[in-house]
Amino acid sequence: MRPDRALAVLALFAALALSPAFGQGENGSATSKISHVVVYPQSAEVTREREVEVSVGLNQVPFSGLVANLDAGTLRASTDEGVDVVGIETQTRYLTEPLSRQVAELDAKIREQADLVREVEWTLKRLEEERAFYGTIRTATLQSIQDTEKGKALSIEEWQRIMTFVREGMEGSDKSRLAIEEDLRVKKTELEKLTSERARLASERPQEMKEVTVTVRAERAGKVTVRIHYVVPEVYWAPTYDVHLYTDDARVRFTCYGLVTQASGEGWEGVKLTLARARPEYRLDVPETSPVVVSMDGAGIQQLVLDVRGLNDALDTQAWVQSRFQSQHDLGNFRQNMLEFASQDESFLAANGLSKKEIEQAIERIQDRFSSVRYDLAKPETILSDRSAHKVVIFSELLPARLKYVALPAAQSLVIRKAELANATSFPFLAGASNVFVDGSYVGAANVPDASANEELDLFFGPDDGLKVTRELVKRETKGPERFRQSQLVTYEFKIKVENFHGQEVEVELEDQIPISQSDDVQVKFLGASVADTKPDEKGILSFSLKVPARTPLDVTFGYQIEHPMNQSLLYK
Repeated sequence: MRPDRALAVLALFAALALSPAFGQGENGSATSKISHVVVYPQSAEVTREREVEVSVGLNQVPFSGLVANLDAGTLRASTDEGVDVVGIETQTRYLTEPLSRQVAELDAKIREQADLVREVEWTLKRLEEERAFYGTIRTATLQSIQDTEKGKALSIEEWQRIMTFVREGMEGSDKSRLAIEEDLRVKKTELEKLTSERARLASERPQEMKEVTVTVRAERAGKVTVRIHYVVPEVYWAPTYDVHLYTDDARVRFTCYGLVTQASGEGWEGVKLTLARARPEYRLDVPETSPVVVSMDGAGIQQLVLDVRGLNDALDTQAWVQSRFQSQHDLGNFRQNMLEFASQDESFLAANGLSKKEIEQAIERIQDRFSSVRYDLAKPETILSDRSAHKVVIFSELLPARLKYVALPAAQSLVIRKAELANATSFPFLAGASNVFVDGSYVGAANVPDASANEELDLFFGPDDGLKVTRELVKRETKGPERFRQSQLVTYEFKIKVENFHGQEVEVELEDQIPISQSDDVQVKFLGASVADTKPDEKGILSFSLKVPARTPLDVTFGYQIEHPMNQSLLYK
């Protein structure tokens, strides 16, 4: 290579090496920075800006050091008033070595750790030499003792003192060596970790980068800000919560976080961050119309059943939709099939393992009423491209609640705290996992449901030790057959006791049930309850709303009868 070309290549390489675009925490090249990032569930739109001096007429503004995996189809540019964007050109630059600030920092740590390892190794070597010296003294001493016995040297007592000195010296050397060897193992392990991390980072850095040149036409000379906007993949976010219940004044604090993970290849430092729910559609043309095939496919019906249940069980509707359907065409067919199913009668749905309620719930969820949600974070954030979850605060609000207690005595003796509240914030709640606290103590994990502004929701906070519920079968009576009835009549009566050990009255919602029959040969009759106006619903569920006085037990009784043919056993399922 000619000297002038070699110097040019070295100069270019040095310029790239000094460019902060290669660093995790820096925003772009030396003259551009990332100012705003909108994070979607699986991608992010990045806004990078550069302030430049322009002259009247056409000007070219380069943006170098951009990640190679940016979606060129989403690239656009904008600028200040009085300046028009007339062109955007993209080029690929191939690099000879993946450089980054993180790699450079790791190299410095590796050198420092290697120096520490060598220092410990030198200390071990000195200890080994010291021990060898003591060994030489011991050997010489043993020989001298033999000479002493011949009357040629020091006395035995004097040599014993020397041997004690040697023994203590060797023991001290051995003890120091064991401690230093352990220190050496720790330092070598740390060095291996740093070296492995360095190799991983170097392998993940791109071997190529993009350069975008924006051509603008200015009406007057002066400083202007030119911006480019583009989408990068491998960026994810999900909502998560800390939910604190304060029982003294029945208030609930919601702290909503965004867990942001990205491996786009560029670090975002001190950027304005927006977390958005919807996946943007950047296609500007009209998609090709695909044929819609009508058939009576049994396998297709079973898949629809599975999809409806999967959708209803999904915590994150949008994430489920994106993983299940590859195109809007497939999603549209799914919607159409659900609407067709919803128009069928219950017997047809039951034959296929579905209910109208399940279909309606799935249709409501697929509409995704929160698709337009955007959270603009209050302060600048730094998100590195390291695949780790970065937790950012979206909002924190203290809301009044109505504290109740819920019990299912047929299943357990625990009474569960329940908070009824309305989302009185200006933010919608997106469904997500939560850590649950009661009066500052962690009690477990749960899920926060979707809730629009002012929408009511119920949250549960685990059992309350100050309440207890028990259920007892107090009567089981069998009659029959009789003169005019060749059947058996079985009467059941239950007693539920609620005990309140708190110092104030509490409201408890009890839920129990009576059997329901699916056979004309088996008849179930509700005999009433001690709480007025109690009736079972179509599923046999009994609901009791009780005000339980402080330190005073409260009893509830109810009963039912089952009439069935003689010589036939009842089967509960």
